[in-house]
This record gives sequence, C-alpha cells and structure tokens, in this order.
Amino acid sequence: MLYLKQGRIEPVTYLLIDNKYMSNPHKRQSVLRPIMIDLEAVSEVTGLSESTIQSLIRADEFPKPRKASARRSCWLLREIEEWAESRPVSDLLPPLIRQ
Repeated sequence: MLYLKQGRIEPVTYLLIDNKYMSNPHKRQSVLRPIMIDLEAVSEVTGLSESTIQSLIRADEFPKPRKASARRSCWLLREIEEWAESRPVSDLLPPLIRQ
C-alpha cells in the first residue's frame, strides 16, 4: 500500500501491536493496554457470550464490573485475566482437524 507524504509516494509501514497491524503512518501508535473494558470486550476476550457472563456474575463465579462513571460499568482487564488463569484445565481434547 502506498500513501502520499510531502508530495512523494511512499510505502506504508505496518506495525504489529497487540496482534493487530497498524498502518496509519500519520497517527501516533499507542502501545498501552486498556485498563478497563466493557461487556462487549469482555465477551470477545473470554470467548463467552454476554448473557453467559451476566449469568456467571449473578452466580458469583465471575468478576463484578466496576463503576467507571455514573452511567458506565467496566471490568478491570487484570481481574478478567486472573479469573481466566484460575479456571481449571480442561480434560477435553481439541477436535481433530482432517486434511
């Protein structure tokens, strides 16, 4: 991919940050990890549905959200990672991939 810089066409430099390719050469690249994430991100990170997460919270088996502001609740990413690491190792084998 090419872009125009000061009248010259130059190739775009791709940076790999948190497993995502960042290609905007004019935008400052952030390497900070988020501290707080919303329910949609918790669902994406854990692979659990939003309703399953809410059920686990009600059963006191999942970290409770924190108040980020008067109208917004979020989870501490650190607590989600700690919860995931505390889960027992599965005895189920992964499915066979046939070629």
